[in-house]
Amino acid sequence: MLSLLHRLIYREVIGPWLFGVAMFTMVLMAGTYLFRLTDLLVKGIDLWTVLELSLLYLPAIVAKTFPMSVLLGCLLAFARLSNDSEIVAVQASGGSFFNIMWPVALFGFSVSALTFAFGEVVVPPSSLKAVKLQFEISKTLKLATGTSFYQPLYIGGRFRGHIMARTISLSTDTMYDVTGVWFDKDGEFQLMFTAEEMYYAPTEEWRLRNVRIFYDPEAKTSTFFEDAGSPPGTTFDFTPQDVLTSRLKDPDALAMAELGRQIKRLSGDPRGNMARIRDLQVGYWTKVTLPLSAIVFALVGAQAAIRRGRQTVGAGVAVSITVIFIYYLLHNYLTIVAKGGLLHPAVSAFTPVFLGLVAAVVMFWNKNR
Repeated sequence: MLSLLHRLIYREVIGPWLFGVAMFTMVLMAGTYLFRLTDLLVKGIDLWTVLELSLLYLPAIVAKTFPMSVLLGCLLAFARLSNDSEIVAVQASGGSFFNIMWPVALFGFSVSALTFAFGEVVVPPSSLKAVKLQFEISKTLKLATGTSFYQPLYIGGRFRGHIMARTISLSTDTMYDVTGVWFDKDGEFQLMFTAEEMYYAPTEEWRLRNVRIFYDPEAKTSTFFEDAGSPPGTTFDFTPQDVLTSRLKDPDALAMAELGRQIKRLSGDPRGNMARIRDLQVGYWTKVTLPLSAIVFALVGAQAAIRRGRQTVGAGVAVSITVIFIYYLLHNYLTIVAKGGLLHPAVSAFTPVFLGLVAAVVMFWNKNR
């Protein structure tokens, strides 16, 4: 009987869940990007470029809709089962409430695993491509060659120099009109260089084109190279990925490994931007708790739908939107508190999940009596 029960529940839940993914994706896409994309069309960006940008935005939106759609799916599915007295029939035939909730928890866990995998494999490359495309679009609209760039250089957590560029191209990993200054370990001036271009070579190193190295700027003597690596004694401790990441406003769009690497890199900077570090830390833990919310929504949604009175689809949608609003209101509030340094990012990320599971256990206890 349990096997038949599991199949019945999965058949009822999967359809509304897919409907929820489609519905919430359209709502979030329209609310987040529709005006921006329409504005690009009005400003003369061609339709195919705007469509490409829309598709690149889509995975990050879809990843967020997977868990919230579980709530809608379970509400609609169990409202239908409750309206037709099938829950009562299962319990009358000897099935426990635990047997009813077990496949729900398993479905929530499956969506959690799917959300995590999707967020790690699909979302990061599409988000980075979107940043590159946005950069090219901004160049077209402003009739400029790009934006300026500044990068401090460190060794062992100690400031040793910096690089400045008039402009940078994210699509070719190239900086133009570059100026750099390097100091020795005692903080004394060591050299200065200027270069027409600084590009990231296939050998995974920065190279300079048409570079002049000044060991004594006052004497106006220099050494010229048409193509060279970093000047002797200097170290360029950043990659094009770091440049892209610094321009990506949503850390949730990065893979956990990259988030961890960026946190470690910025934490080693004694003058590091603590606000950016905390932002990345919140994003790091959210990569775990966002998928886990699917389990919370599954258990809460299914139990909330099991009531004696008849329920409509509209009521299920309204309840799901209300629960999602409360959950993410708490999540966003704790995120702001964590970014302000008043709460550890891990605590802020896991608190809504913990409270949701507590609510699910209380509901289970009341309905199982």
